[in-house]
Amino acid sequence: ALQATVACITFSSLWLMLYRLGPGKLAVVSQDISWLLVLIFLNGLLIRLALSYYTYGNIDMDFWKKTWEFVSHGQNIYASYNRYNYSPVWSWLIKFIGDIQKLAPTLPFHFVLKAFLTLSDTCLFFVLACLAKRKKLSLIDVGLFFYLNPVSIFISSCHGQIDGAVMLLLIIGIYLYEIVGSRSFLGKFLLWLFSTLAMILKHHVVYQVFICVNYAFRKWTHKILLLAASAIGFFALFIPYWDNGKASFNIIHYVWFYTASPGGYGLACFIKDWYHMSPLFAVSLFVFPLFLRKLDLIGQCLLGVLFFLVFATGYGHQYLVLPIALAALRPSKGSLLFTMMGMFLFLGWDHQYIDIPAFRFAHP
Repeated sequence: ALQATVACITFSSLWLMLYRLGPGKLAVVSQDISWLLVLIFLNGLLIRLALSYYTYGNIDMDFWKKTWEFVSHGQNIYASYNRYNYSPVWSWLIKFIGDIQKLAPTLPFHFVLKAFLTLSDTCLFFVLACLAKRKKLSLIDVGLFFYLNPVSIFISSCHGQIDGAVMLLLIIGIYLYEIVGSRSFLGKFLLWLFSTLAMILKHHVVYQVFICVNYAFRKWTHKILLLAASAIGFFALFIPYWDNGKASFNIIHYVWFYTASPGGYGLACFIKDWYHMSPLFAVSLFVFPLFLRKLDLIGQCLLGVLFFLVFATGYGHQYLVLPIALAALRPSKGSLLFTMMGMFLFLGWDHQYIDIPAFRFAHP
């Protein structure tokens, strides 16, 4: 029954997107559409909360529980086990979420955590709507292509991943940069600050900091100083957890140099030894933004995510949510195709093996 419900949600959402992409459907909506936005919001919220409660999550949910237990007992999370691959900030949020769950013990931990992620996605929806209104884009498209997007729903409400919260911080930075003023130092500073916070929460978007700083600042002295400040802020968080034994080893190998499972998507599907080319991939992430000066900030950030997905040397299904928020401001048939392929992948996730050349992966 749950799989049937999920399938209905998926295909109904895709049909709505397809309708919006029909001839002439991407025009700016100027009439009163508040009732339709409310309908999209309530529909998306109910779907997300229902899936948050009735689905447990993927294997990471067990790791989140262990993280809560370790942090609650004052243990060094990095010395306790090597499956925590994030900065300390996410462990602090998990402890906060766990403490809230203690106040309502009848609610399962997985629901409280995913309700927090749903709140994060809801805030992201409103920020995207404000940004779209400022740029005179369709608010309906933002609702359909983000808040009702099945990829976004599955990652936050089924799998329980924090990538949506990471994108929230980045989009807030872009929005503040737009409203404060692209020429003001405050606007540039806020863009750098929130892109750095996004990177600190989950450092697989480190290239976004470089894109934002490179876009907002012209002088290389400013760029280098701000990028150095971002790096120092990130690494300084690990100082209280550093030791001469297991913790430092795990931080280096399972956080700073963490890579997902080999293979998956992008060039890794077609080039056998692509996984061994990760140093070239890491360097290229910071080189290609230098050639994107003609694109606006949202276009550069979106292209950065797509570059990451194509050239990534390892697979993490949660990575597929990264372009969704940015693509909601650039709705196209390409974003619809991306969503369809992503959901085709997720709906078959319980199978032992999916043999699709562009989306090949093994599930233990």
